[in-house]
Amino acid sequence: MLDAPRIGRDDAHSYSGSVFTRGSVQADWPVYEFGPFVASSRTRSLLKDGSPVPLGGRAFKILLMLLGSPGTAFSKEQILQNVWPSVIVGEGNVKVQISYLRKALGDLSEDIVCVSGDGYVFTGDVVVQ
Repeated sequence: MLDAPRIGRDDAHSYSGSVFTRGSVQADWPVYEFGPFVASSRTRSLLKDGSPVPLGGRAFKILLMLLGSPGTAFSKEQILQNVWPSVIVGEGNVKVQISYLRKALGDLSEDIVCVSGDGYVFTGDVVVQ
């Protein structure tokens, strides 16, 4: 059996469990603007008023999920499948990463809402470039 080609960090963008390659129509590497923040999927960076905001890779992946579909609730299971696709981890990891994300967002942390029974949703305004 042939191994599938490996796609490096600079060659693909993972979103909701799908990998988009540079040659696909969907590999446009969106940039999300919300409040004073800019999140770039291409550079994997979060800026606040132009200054870098430290944020770990797992929390950043969750942020991209939420910003990619504002107003949509993602269950812990969906987040686990997207952020830890080949690793078995507990739901507590999601809570920890959401906590890191909320801390990084400061005043906008209230835009990440936990909807009982549904999951996490981003309720703020997002502009996608």
